[in-house]
Amino acid sequence: MTAPGRGPIAFALAVGVCIDAFLVRMTLVPAVLALVGRAGWWLPKWLDRLLPDLDIEGERLTADRQKDGTDGHGPTPPVAVGASSCISPRRMS
Repeated sequence: MTAPGRGPIAFALAVGVCIDAFLVRMTLVPAVLALVGRAGWWLPKWLDRLLPDLDIEGERLTADRQKDGTDGHGPTPPVAVGASSCISPRRMS
């Protein structure tokens, strides 16, 4: 059993969500950010000091690996010259 006023409220909510998703978030927000340029990404210094420095995409980790000259998997073990010729596939089975 449905309440008599539920249909129009649900429809209004669905229209509001669609307007927010498509008109505001996909059109107006990118347009305003393009107009204001770098000022759209401005953050007060006091707030920047309070927020943690998150490295989400791993840029700091990549820079550290390039600085160390490693790929992050530890040192590469030495390989003997001709080691592949002394073990044949027949001996391994």
